[in-house]
Amino acid sequence: MGETIKLHEENVLENTKKLQNPLVIKVFGDNIPAYVINSKIKRQWSYLGKFNFLWLGKGWIMSDIDDEEALELVLSNGPWFVKGQIIGMEKWSTLFLPDSLKGLTTPIWIRILSLSLQC
Repeated sequence: MGETIKLHEENVLENTKKLQNPLVIKVFGDNIPAYVINSKIKRQWSYLGKFNFLWLGKGWIMSDIDDEEALELVLSNGPWFVKGQIIGMEKWSTLFLPDSLKGLTTPIWIRILSLSLQC
């Protein structure tokens, strides 16, 4: 009541640098424990270098992929799965809302039999 919170500019700048290439991830389907998701994704992405996960709640995970090229590889080299459940992901932005699926993508392959080759 009437109290104010003062932000330290150095901390804000340092945290902003950490949020240059974060990725938000959601595993769809069954409720899979966090340690399993962590283990499975780290194994699949191990060739990209080091990264960590931050559990945001409501099934959302943030990954701190430092390298822009590695981030693009993760976004384009899917689809990714954990225990048979597909992973949706997007680059984090200040507009991210954990209650929304807007912008969430995952590359998928579909097979349509008897479709002409030119199609």
